[in-house]
Amino acid sequence: MSIHTHDVIIVGGGPVGLTLAASLTRFVPGIGVAVVDRRAFAVPSDGRASALAAGVTRVFGALDLWPG
Repeated sequence: MSIHTHDVIIVGGGPVGLTLAASLTRFVPGIGVAVVDRRAFAVPSDGRASALAAGVTRVFGALDLWPG
């Protein structure tokens, strides 16, 4: 009996952890990725705004995440 269920476990569901998870699943077909965080995954509803650097937009574009 095997207990192996994930190839990679990412601790932290912030922007970096989620981008790494998206990258791995996009470019390594069949990889098992888990993202764990001590807080529930949610989009803040407090009206905060984020600024993204040009490099980050290129990364999101390569992952086909930018249109979303």
